[in-house]
Amino acid sequence: MRILSICKASTEIGLGHLIRSRAMAEAASARHEVRFIVIGGEMARKLLAGCGFPAKVVPDEAGLEEHVVGTFDAAFLDMLSLGEEPMAQVRRRARLCVSLCPIFDRMAEMDLLFSRTRYSHPASEKAGVERYLGLEYAVIRKECVRIATKEYKGVLSRSTLPIAISMGGGDAANKTRRFLKSLRTCRVPATFWVLVGEGYNHSYDALINTIERDRGHEIILAKTNMSMWHILRNCVLAILPGGVTTYEAAFAGLPSVNMLEARDQSFLIRELAEAGACIDAGLVSDANLRRLNLLVERLHRDRGALLRMHERAKPLIDGKGCERILRVTERALSGKGERKAGRAA
Repeated sequence: MRILSICKASTEIGLGHLIRSRAMAEAASARHEVRFIVIGGEMARKLLAGCGFPAKVVPDEAGLEEHVVGTFDAAFLDMLSLGEEPMAQVRRRARLCVSLCPIFDRMAEMDLLFSRTRYSHPASEKAGVERYLGLEYAVIRKECVRIATKEYKGVLSRSTLPIAISMGGGDAANKTRRFLKSLRTCRVPATFWVLVGEGYNHSYDALINTIERDRGHEIILAKTNMSMWHILRNCVLAILPGGVTTYEAAFAGLPSVNMLEARDQSFLIRELAEAGACIDAGLVSDANLRRLNLLVERLHRDRGALLRMHERAKPLIDGKGCERILRVTERALSGKGERKAGRAA
């Protein structure tokens, strides 16, 4: 099978699409030919270092024309939007078009949609695309590893709890600094691991100044990309924006508190929250940031609640989503070939 994978990555939309697409492409490249294209900037190149398949980074959609050549059995697209002409070009080149993003604006032109949760956005319901929804289709990168319960209990027994803050690879709104300013008033001993990604373009001086003003907590600033799970696996809680890392955290067994940018994104983490693997703390707002402090203080007192979240999370996702997606895609291509043969006869 010849696979074309196209995704978008930028400071504005974040790096989640690229992280998911790379994990999918790595799994596919074990037995298929993969051509990988990222529409994005220089920061995308760093996240492609060491990948085992041909990869190109183009600055905008116009750059696709040069690289979307030849024919492909399947095209995997992971992005929020794509122009009419680039989409038409992909459709001409690929027998099957597959979306890995549940809110893609070209959903009506997709053959298959794979989404990591059984809940869906109304747009995909109206598009008529063949949908495969559920935690079994969650794409987990190989760098994310499960946290053994014994290991988690050991970290949980510390008097000063290690808590991660990761607002994604781009963090266009600089939520990292806003969270740090609010957590200064949190009245429990904690070590905050502050993870910023390749797309963090805000002032590091301003971030450090915010850290220096916090006299009550130990705060460690780390710039990470593929190595972030070396840090996260040594934490008892992660504060996240509700993206790819929330699902990785559930797979690993790391409880998370999630604050979203928009309420219509809540369906993305609803299933995990209902299962007790994470907490939906609402939208980012001053009121909800104050509630976050109270929540961290409560969880510091009630370590059992964190342990229960850890135990509930681990069985939910088995990390075999990529294999399932490939099997369904292969079956769909086989069926498509059989239908064409039947018409020809």
